[in-house]
Amino acid sequence: MESAINVYKSLLLDDRNTSRSVLHFDTLSILARDENGGTDKNKSRRLIKMFRPDVEGNITLLNFLKACDKVYRRLRLFRASVVNSNHLDDALEMILNCVFYVLMICLILVIYSIDPTKIFLATTSLSVSLSFAIGNASSKWFEVSKHCNSHLSPFIINFCEL
Repeated sequence: MESAINVYKSLLLDDRNTSRSVLHFDTLSILARDENGGTDKNKSRRLIKMFRPDVEGNITLLNFLKACDKVYRRLRLFRASVVNSNHLDDALEMILNCVFYVLMICLILVIYSIDPTKIFLATTSLSVSLSFAIGNASSKWFEVSKHCNSHLSPFIINFCEL
């Protein structure tokens, strides 16, 4: 908020009529100029919608701060959605990489005349039995680490249980 107040004050100093205590919309309407020096109506409407000047074209500090806050919140939401999208893209890439490598392994096994179903049945039975063997211990580890407020090493977790 302090930076928005500083921008408002500097724009107020740049205003042509320095006797005012509020910013006039003409100062911000420079942003709506196109490359020919004319006013772009669409940009001008969006600026009016964003800053909400009164009938005389004055923009109070409160309205300026509200507009800056609204833009800041939209930027934060956009940044969060980009980060979420990157996480989803990374997860999808990992899944597709796994599928690709499994298909490549199957193709290589078929080329060497080895039946891939026998190998997959053996590894599947081994992985299922292993998951049942360590499933309870891993769920207990996550439960304890949740109570310790972080994922700590097993030595510290044992200390937290005391």
